[in-house]
Amino acid sequence: MRLEITGTMELYSLESAVALALGKWLEKLAKDNPDMRDALQNIEDAKCSSITLDLMFKPEGSEDWQVITTDNHEGIEELLVVKVETDDAGKLMLDSLKDNDGDSEFTEIEALIAQGLPKSKKPIESIYHPSDLIEIDCFYFEDEDVLISKTIEGNAVVQVFTDAESNEGLHVDLIAEVEYAAENLQKLLEHYGELEKLAE
Repeated sequence: MRLEITGTMELYSLESAVALALGKWLEKLAKDNPDMRDALQNIEDAKCSSITLDLMFKPEGSEDWQVITTDNHEGIEELLVVKVETDDAGKLMLDSLKDNDGDSEFTEIEALIAQGLPKSKKPIESIYHPSDLIEIDCFYFEDEDVLISKTIEGNAVVQVFTDAESNEGLHVDLIAEVEYAAENLQKLLEHYGELEKLAE
């Protein structure tokens, strides 16, 4: 089973909160499912297989609670995640302690979604010939258009275009282009569809 506690509490009260929540759940179980209650009464011990805590900190002299982030992608903040393992006896193996600072836990699609639309307007050259891509959908924003296509191999390609002016007049510049594995296509379509609705 899994116990999920949402909301905030003092870190030192975690153990008592877990005990209280489990105790109240067992009381509810006794009323709702007596057979299950009887089975649990024969349990000799219990342990947890993993613990995840989302921590917030309040610096001295500040009224605001803050989370610690790391910048593993240009312009994208990512939650700092610290990991440590236990041995078979449940003791912390401190030599396993690590974090994701400089080693992002974002997949390419998660990094793109966290970033939204590109901030740079510098034009780039496409690595694709137009015949290499099959257009799937286009999303329209105030300053950019996002074209999602497929390669001949089936991979998803996101291209972002913006209107630009030069001596020759108004034209369209390609300002971002990223290829993703085929399984990300639906997520990309959903992501930019949601962004487009928010921009309306």
